[in-house]
Amino acid sequence: MTASLLAMWLLLADRYRHIRPKVFVREDLFQSSLAAFPDASKLDARSISIEWRVEDLYRVLVKHMANTSEGLRVWVESSSRGIPLRDSGPLGWMPPATLSEKGKASQKGFVDHLAGEQMGSGEKKGLTYRWIPNRLQDAHARLVPRSILSLLRYAAGHAMEKGPQAQSLRLLEPTELVAALEQTSKRRAQEVGEEFPVVRRLEHLRGQQVMLNRRVAVTALSRISSENEEHGSDGEKVLRTLIELGAMSERPDGRIDVPDIYRYGFGILRKGGVKRPR
Repeated sequence: MTASLLAMWLLLADRYRHIRPKVFVREDLFQSSLAAFPDASKLDARSISIEWRVEDLYRVLVKHMANTSEGLRVWVESSSRGIPLRDSGPLGWMPPATLSEKGKASQKGFVDHLAGEQMGSGEKKGLTYRWIPNRLQDAHARLVPRSILSLLRYAAGHAMEKGPQAQSLRLLEPTELVAALEQTSKRRAQEVGEEFPVVRRLEHLRGQQVMLNRRVAVTALSRISSENEEHGSDGEKVLRTLIELGAMSERPDGRIDVPDIYRYGFGILRKGGVKRPR
């Protein structure tokens, strides 16, 4: 369907000079459709890539929290690390047009207020405001709003179930964010897997530890996950597809890595890092 839409776009763009339609298509679907019809490569020159920046994602999170309840809105604006909001009528409470990385009314200030400055004790633990996007991006460093909203929602659910551990005005504790990663990862894998069932092949790496030997990865990925899988038992083809999708990456020395947004949901291990809560 994507290829048909793009072919129609190309045909009408040449025919109707005064009509300029805009077609929003996911990057992976766009790239996979370029070989599906003649002159499709012309669309590359007419297209631009729209990606979510970390700043955008934090602004989405602030807006979502501020409009969830009066109590959360007050919390967002409170303390020296609060984010100023403006009432935009039908659009609800809005964060500032820009949200700098550090300083007053910043990404770091907001996350420090939310869950603390570091993901645990000791200088070697990562800064929380960087840890969150780093764990939610795929191998191409792409992030989506749904993942950051899911992470906070699942973390809040974990805190309510086990009993909140956050101190002072904080809402969450770092271990609660870590606990939410598995559910967030499963949800993202399910979303992508609905259009690309090959992602489910990562299940065959459960219990393995990254970085993976390339031969080990190819052998595991060659196992078929479903009868309708188009890749068959070609593990090399599966690996290339997963790398294109951002579900895996290959290091210069040939070792294979899996980003956390997929790794946690499929039970793939990594040495070190913040310990997962039981």
